[in-house]
Amino acid sequence: MSVLCVLSGCGGGGAGGLSVSDVPPVEDARFDVNDIGVPTDNMNDSVDDDAVTLAPSYFETEEYWGNAYGASPLAVTHFSDAYARGWTGKGSLIVIADTGIDVSHADLAGQIKYGIDLSGTGLTDTNGHGTHVAGIVAAAKNDIGMHGAAFDADLAIAKVTNGWSYSFQIARQAAAWGRDLGAVAINMSAAYQRDINFENTLVKLDDGAYYSTHAYHGVNGYYNSLGEAYAWKAALGPDQVLVKAAGNDGTIYSAGHNQMATATDDDGALILDGQMLIVGNWDVDGEFLRGNAAGNVCVTWVGDHCHDAAKIQDSFIMAPGTYIYSTYHNGDYAYLTGTSMAAPMVAGALAVVHQMWPHMSGKNLAKLLLVTADKTVSGYDVNLHGQGLLDMEKATRPYGAVGIPTTGRAAGSVAAVSGGAMIAGATPAQFAAFDQVMVLDSFERDFYVNLTTRILPANMPRTSIARAGGITDHYAAYFKSDQRIALPILLGDWTRMTLGAGMSENEFLGNRLSGSFGQVKSSNTAYINIDYNRDIFGLNGFAQFAGGMTHPQVETRESLLAGVSTILSSSWTVGAEIPTHQTDVNAPSRIGLAISQPVTIEQGQLNYNIPVARTKAGSVLYKHHAVDLKPAKRALNIASYYDQPLFDGMGHMRLYAEVQHNHASRKSQRASRIGFAFFMTL
Repeated sequence: MSVLCVLSGCGGGGAGGLSVSDVPPVEDARFDVNDIGVPTDNMNDSVDDDAVTLAPSYFETEEYWGNAYGASPLAVTHFSDAYARGWTGKGSLIVIADTGIDVSHADLAGQIKYGIDLSGTGLTDTNGHGTHVAGIVAAAKNDIGMHGAAFDADLAIAKVTNGWSYSFQIARQAAAWGRDLGAVAINMSAAYQRDINFENTLVKLDDGAYYSTHAYHGVNGYYNSLGEAYAWKAALGPDQVLVKAAGNDGTIYSAGHNQMATATDDDGALILDGQMLIVGNWDVDGEFLRGNAAGNVCVTWVGDHCHDAAKIQDSFIMAPGTYIYSTYHNGDYAYLTGTSMAAPMVAGALAVVHQMWPHMSGKNLAKLLLVTADKTVSGYDVNLHGQGLLDMEKATRPYGAVGIPTTGRAAGSVAAVSGGAMIAGATPAQFAAFDQVMVLDSFERDFYVNLTTRILPANMPRTSIARAGGITDHYAAYFKSDQRIALPILLGDWTRMTLGAGMSENEFLGNRLSGSFGQVKSSNTAYINIDYNRDIFGLNGFAQFAGGMTHPQVETRESLLAGVSTILSSSWTVGAEIPTHQTDVNAPSRIGLAISQPVTIEQGQLNYNIPVARTKAGSVLYKHHAVDLKPAKRALNIASYYDQPLFDGMGHMRLYAEVQHNHASRKSQRASRIGFAFFMTL
């Protein structure tokens, strides 16, 4: 069937392939887009890694502004943000079902990958409309004229008409051709002209929607949109999206072939299953919608009830379409206005997001653009503006619930990114694998977040030789008094052994994990201290050597942690005291000097499974990473103290100073303190 229409003004309105309420809401607390990355080469060998690091302003060239009257269409829809994240449509194929193309145009010749003439008049565009539409999608970025929304995408040109008439049946052949080529979308900038006889059969409902009383159009949609939807579903295949201009008649509703989007089968399911977008023309400078609006016209009205599974507004999206500068026939450029100019910008957007995530179905690609569209446009009304204005900044950042995949499947559950780790002696090298942890959003799109900022060094020492005034039990400081035992055993006149054990909650030897890094529930430690004291040449020499074994109990669910090994640790102290006078033989004052290594992990590791990529088939790829808990540098404490007995040894006054080297929680890796203590011995 051929219908006369002005192509640059053709279009229509249509319902979405799903109810927007089916889409999970955007989280209030999103990731900062500056702290989250996008995949580089997991599934796309063609991605330019260097482009990911560029700022949006780098892409805002003269071509980007494109001789626009007023605001640039690409700027209004924030395409430079998508480009800066590395995505330009490379590897994506878009079918243009139109009046052909200027095959030798400087901005298009290198973009044409396939061509087919279904009109019998040759592929060359003698009208200009098809060339204009193709340029909006994918005109090259070559410092000439302007560039398209997806300037690295490929074009499949299907000439379906040579003039102002358009056959939707021939366009359907182009869709099947594109399906077999693996096209992401087919752009159809055409629609039925306004039909007054049909409009006279429309009845307005209380919610602002319409239905037709026409015996045929009222139950099958205008010109059998219901039956056409089945034919188009087969032509599109499982993933190709139909991008259709909404039309320029200025009606508050959309009908015609736009109704295919809401056509519903006998089981209550949308026939096109969300693989259709209806595109309205948002006049950026005037801040109003030109052409047909998103009002709904029921496809199947039976028994005083609309049997459609969705409304036009559910798949209605807007893009700039007024005075759009683009390629034209005979090597020229031209300004054209209409929903025909708005639709190819959306087709280009599909090419961009498809390059980012080629695993996404056509249904989800369309849904992504809809749910991320900007609803802050002037006078926004869902019945007029549908889901809002195309917004590529939002479309290329995480959406909905974002988390770490824990089941091995992209479609499985995700755990929220939370918590952190405090690890003694932690260094960036130990946690290098955490700088590119894959997270998935509600569309199963993979993004990459740096979790190394959530890892802090823990300062393990909890005891002070200086404050204690000599040998102390370093291990005992990690346990509460009612959660430890210690059994001293004399081995000789100068040697004592202590067998000890204790339990800590929520940590092991001062190390803590939470959230995505796992959860330490408790830990049990057994240790041995060997103490040695002996007077040598008037000095009181002392030493302690200790070793321990720790078994952490951890929770690994909803985290990256796979397990923790048994941990071996050690500690030692060497020092000497000088009595300063002997007025009280039983309690002389003394000056002490000691060097010690606090409890230090000698062997042990945290085992993590870190998601690093996803496949097109939906499997999550993990990389095993073991964090060696042995610090790169050992902490050393140098202590000095002066102890003055009081009240015949019943009390003590102690002045002390201490310097800690390789202090984990200080940038300088050094800490010092001077203190005074007074205490009584009971």
